[in-house]
Amino acid sequence: MRKDFNLRDIVNKAIDQAAPTETLETVENVPAAKITPNERNIYGMRDLDDLAASIELTGLLHPIILRPAGDEGTYTIVDGERRYRAMTEVLGWTSCPAIVRTPNPARTDAVNAILEELSLLEANRQNRKPNAAELSKEAERYKELLIELKENGVEIPGRLRDTLAQALDISASKLARLQKIRGSLVPEYLAIFDAGEMSESVAYAISQLDANTQRIVVENESEAKKLAAYEIANRAGYLSACTRSRTCPYGGVCTWGVKMYDIGKNKSNYQKCTSRTTGEAYPCCKNCSSAIECGSVCHMAQHEVDLAKQAKKDEEARKQELHAEQCASARRDWERVAKLREAAGIAKTDDRLPKADGNTWAEFENGLVPSEHFAHWTVARALASLSRAIEVADLFGVSLDDLVGRTVQPAPQEGPQDE
Repeated sequence: MRKDFNLRDIVNKAIDQAAPTETLETVENVPAAKITPNERNIYGMRDLDDLAASIELTGLLHPIILRPAGDEGTYTIVDGERRYRAMTEVLGWTSCPAIVRTPNPARTDAVNAILEELSLLEANRQNRKPNAAELSKEAERYKELLIELKENGVEIPGRLRDTLAQALDISASKLARLQKIRGSLVPEYLAIFDAGEMSESVAYAISQLDANTQRIVVENESEAKKLAAYEIANRAGYLSACTRSRTCPYGGVCTWGVKMYDIGKNKSNYQKCTSRTTGEAYPCCKNCSSAIECGSVCHMAQHEVDLAKQAKKDEEARKQELHAEQCASARRDWERVAKLREAAGIAKTDDRLPKADGNTWAEFENGLVPSEHFAHWTVARALASLSRAIEVADLFGVSLDDLVGRTVQPAPQEGPQDE
């Protein structure tokens, strides 16, 4: 924007072509009790203590601007409410240096009111750096004021959007973003944006969604304050994919899309439901590979999922039963071999007894091997090779058949086996 651009001056020039009368201005020291804030002020009163300290140190560099109010001897602030509050509320001043601006009598009350508010906006822009929320409010109010002026017969040169962008010292694209935020963000999230607790990028990302989608994608005010713009985009894309129109295999149209979105959103990286057979993302619950563990299956597919859950439960029970049988068989086998060892007078810790998978012979006999491994470590597997089996049979003084349990009652052998 040009440094000398001032929207109020442009408007005044257009009006003065029809009514070239100057506004009367006087400098006065006005009692603070006679001054009231302007209800049209859209700006917050932040950092009053810092401003008061500056005024106390250097004095008031710019008097506040007032206009006469309806009651005689009272005034309304046109520009400088922060300075007024710093002087009166923090410093305790009872009167304030002010420029009193009397409206141009040649103009209508409506036009004078519009010019007063334009003065308020322009002055605040010169004296402070507005945040994104304040900029969006300014853009909205500037537009309304210019439209009101046109309705009162004042011609504003140029395109309205270009004039607004110049007045706000921003690009046309940024102006469009701010207008989108102000016009489309749902009230509860607009309030967070106005309070400075939501960035412009996040506010714009949310405002691009319809009102219902905004409240689905951003569940509450706490999320609105902490989510990043890319997270909003990810959630919106995921929701769109989940809720796309699809035919239910049980009849009608699928109505479970939002629920599918909730399920995926609560998993890391939006873990998608996936078809067991086709690999399709966001499939019907009937074909979802995670349906049994999900806990949020569509009521239409619930019966089939319940049957699948029961089948899986039965299979797990069968596996556990088989494992228990294998462990019991292995235990009986080791108890039998322990009797052979004891009959031969060999200690279970004898170094001549082989190890298997890092476990000693004594650990197998004592049942110290983890149960998930023990079921697979029968005596035959622990012996591993024919040569090792022969060595143990010779050590115990029994035949190979007796050692591996191929005979009912083992009979001690005399001397080593040659074959």
